[in-house]
Amino acid sequence: MSLFKNPIPILEHDSDNKAVIMPGHSTDFHFPERAVMLFMEKESEEYAEENNCEIIGSFTTITKVFPVYKTIHKGTEIAVCQAPLGGAAAVQIMEQLIAGGAEKIIAAGCCGALINDREGDFFIPVSALRHEGTSYHYLPPSREIDRLSFEVQQ
Repeated sequence: MSLFKNPIPILEHDSDNKAVIMPGHSTDFHFPERAVMLFMEKESEEYAEENNCEIIGSFTTITKVFPVYKTIHKGTEIAVCQAPLGGAAAVQIMEQLIAGGAEKIIAAGCCGALINDREGDFFIPVSALRHEGTSYHYLPPSREIDRLSFEVQQ
């Protein structure tokens, strides 16, 4: 494992998966194997209230405290939390979920579109343009990332 240097710093990649400070170094959370991160504050809170979800942890950021709830769906425990906007902030919470035991995480949110669609249409992204900077910490540089590229890295 080594650092692949590049004259453009954002294009550098360190293939070592151990960071100086690893997620979970100061928590004793134990989360379910499955988790959902919702990029929708109001809906996250409404779901937790309507389903009497138990708070099983929380993440404190500079802007707010993000509670992590536990729900049971068809006999399976699932952690549910609001995801903050921005790649770095969302990854901060995702890394702590993983450090606490979550292994299968799905993120859901809402978005605008550049095509004609109907309100409420459901989209499943198959690739994403990389321009936020956070993903370069986890995967080698590329213009975009798709599911297959990510699975190959694991």
